[in-house]
Amino acid sequence: MKAYGLLLLAAIVCALFSDQIDKICGMDNQLKKVLLVFSAGVFLVCMIGVAASIF
Repeated sequence: MKAYGLLLLAAIVCALFSDQIDKICGMDNQLKKVLLVFSAGVFLVCMIGVAASIF
């Protein structure tokens, strides 16, 4: 359960700072989209894992 929390924290940080990371790299919103998709995927996988561990 602890690993899910750490992964969720990483996904939230990536999502929150995706705009600043994209500006620093100068990728013209391409990196921002990739980071948001990555964050959403990690979030969904973690939620499935949490739900599976509850049942």
